[in-house]
Amino acid sequence: LTPEMPDSTLSCSGKYTVFRTDRKMGTGGGVCILCHDNVVKGIAVKIPDKFSSCEIVAVDLLNSSTKLRAICCYRPPCSYVDLAVTHMSLFIECLNLLCNVDATILLCGDFNLPKIGWQNGYSISHSTDLCCESFTGFINDNALIQYVNEKTRRADSSLKSSPGNILDLVLSNDNNFVFNVCVDMPFSTSDHLVVEFDIMLKV
Repeated sequence: LTPEMPDSTLSCSGKYTVFRTDRKMGTGGGVCILCHDNVVKGIAVKIPDKFSSCEIVAVDLLNSSTKLRAICCYRPPCSYVDLAVTHMSLFIECLNLLCNVDATILLCGDFNLPKIGWQNGYSISHSTDLCCESFTGFINDNALIQYVNEKTRRADSSLKSSPGNILDLVLSNDNNFVFNVCVDMPFSTSDHLVVEFDIMLKV
């Protein structure tokens, strides 16, 4: 998505309200949340300009029985350690700001952290990777639970060193909020699998 592409191209003839953060540099990328207008009413959360390089979008639901903040993000991979750590620091600072609210948090996205091992929602790896350490620290500080336990990126059959990874995560600060998590077929030609789940919410 680019600024030249209006929200109406995604709204299915006005059925959905579109919340998006486009990638500022390069092609592709960006994040988006679609809210079905007949079900939920959402309002965009303002993200300070200092985080403009982070691909993060957040929405507060207005008509739910429980206060809910939904956050969708993408963290690009980076092979340069210093640059990756710097970006991760800014990325986590933004997420900490968004999670510092009296509400149920639903955080989803592609975090590109294959070195973190997950078991029953908890990190089990003791990685020396600084980005992984920072992210698991963020999870612990905000009492988040991670619900995806199946690999979400397909293995490249031509590369024996690429068995597939859990890159796409679903996190919440309420351990009874997310259920029926299912990793399904990929969307279109993507090498990532679709993650479907239900949430415990009355609107």
